[in-house]
Amino acid sequence: LLSRKNPITWVLKTLEKFLYTKASAIITLTPHADIYITNLGIPQDKIVWIPNGVVLQRYDSLNDYDGGNPDKFNVMYIGGHLPAYGLDTILKAAKIIQDDGESRLRITFVGGGADKIRLVKYAQKLKLHNVKFHNPVPKSQVPEVMKEADAFIHTIRDLPVLKYGISSNKLCDYLASRRPIIFAINAANNPVQESGAGISVSPENPAYLSHAIKTIMSMKPEERVEMGNKGLEYAKKTYDIDVLADKLERMLKNL
Repeated sequence: LLSRKNPITWVLKTLEKFLYTKASAIITLTPHADIYITNLGIPQDKIVWIPNGVVLQRYDSLNDYDGGNPDKFNVMYIGGHLPAYGLDTILKAAKIIQDDGESRLRITFVGGGADKIRLVKYAQKLKLHNVKFHNPVPKSQVPEVMKEADAFIHTIRDLPVLKYGISSNKLCDYLASRRPIIFAINAANNPVQESGAGISVSPENPAYLSHAIKTIMSMKPEERVEMGNKGLEYAKKTYDIDVLADKLERMLKNL
């Protein structure tokens, strides 16, 4: 919202570079933030990537996934209902699928946020019968809610900042759930694509998203199980909180 010439912008940029210069080490959540930071003259060896993580033991009860219910397929979104996520795209995709006569799909939104009231009204305007909204739940109860999902969905608007990558808490949860993921994003990294844990499409495109949802639904249960297993293995290697703690400890010892 601030122009490059705004005095506040100049002050914040000056403070940013000062803090980078004085820091003994810099931890970034996104994998390619080092590109931005080194362009400010900061040495590469000060920068360490440690993304958001997940306590995998919380999701042990979800490991009995059998590929989903073919008669009532539940695609779930859990997290903030915020403008940056472009959740309108999911509603528009649900409308396309509903108009196609597909009656097996149910899309469940769990969470709250600044955009929720508007999204509920928009779903009503579209006369969606395949979408339900539920209240947020405490983090400790998320695994229990996730048991109801046959697949998960995550969308993010096409934002310039994503050229440095993504580090999403909800995506860590999704990968740990051992369920397939439908992901709409344009970012420097794509954990769903890299792991083979689901289907990725361009963001803010309801037609692409609806096709991805229908593709996941049409798969054999064992194919969805395989996707979920790949996601869990990727989470173990990349986002397990024990792995990230070891990385943090090694960084601190080297200071």
